Amino acid sequence: LFEAVDRLRVGFPDIRFTAWLPCPEQAERWRAADRARYEAALARCDRVITVEPAYSPGCMLRRNRAMIDTCARLITVYDGSGGGTGAAVDYAERRGVELIPIWL
Repeated sequence: LFEAVDRLRVGFPDIRFTAWLPCPEQAERWRAADRARYEAALARCDRVITVEPAYSPGCMLRRNRAMIDTCARLITVYDGSGGGTGAAVDYAERRGVELIPIWL
């Protein structure tokens, strides 16, 4: 999704990206190819916010809530299956954040 929206910057140069990381070691255990894609995306961001200095239980949830607390709209890629994404979508709905779903 990032790559698709990043391509829109050609016609919409005011688009800005902020990455919200739960902790610095988020991608530590990912496959090398996934980590490289992640690092390339981070390099294209205008701002990177790291919520906690190190991994701790619940840091992903706290990252999601911090991110949602600062936005007026949330673009979601979500199939309704629950988990952390489901919790984030539920939280955004309770906060009155406008949801913009993208179905893949």
